[in-house]
Amino acid sequence: MMCRSLALLLLLMSACAVPRTYTDFSLSRQGVSNDDAQFISSTDLRVSGLVSEGLGFAAIGRLYNAESRLRQALYLEPSNDRIAFNLAVILNQAGQSQEALEILGRLVAKEPRNPTYLQALADAVAIEGEHEEAKAKLKEVFVIFKEANNLPRAAL
Repeated sequence: MMCRSLALLLLLMSACAVPRTYTDFSLSRQGVSNDDAQFISSTDLRVSGLVSEGLGFAAIGRLYNAESRLRQALYLEPSNDRIAFNLAVILNQAGQSQEALEILGRLVAKEPRNPTYLQALADAVAIEGEHEEAKAKLKEVFVIFKEANNLPRAAL
């Protein structure tokens, strides 16, 4: 009887899928061969969790906690512009507009016609008291949306 339970246990253990390494986890659907499987690293999972926590904290007004999580995520993935943008918005809301301006300036330098970046930059500039510069940025955003024939967004 003991041999049968041990054999059954070994059979079950050998049938379980084990990730290629202990830092990769499969996101593939069942039935797909391992060669076609997509894997996500544990770092990517950590970054995703940190960003999710950060945005959740921001939604309930816990800006310090949101900033902390987004800084950790950006440390792990420094080239991620979305994380940098979210951090800049949080910093601006928390009254740290100088650092927010630095981050937004780098993002706008990469994508000068990104209306989301320009709007956030206009907001940060306005907080610093540069209202004419903020108006100029918002006019740029208006022109971008108008050229794209996105009149509802242009109206905003």
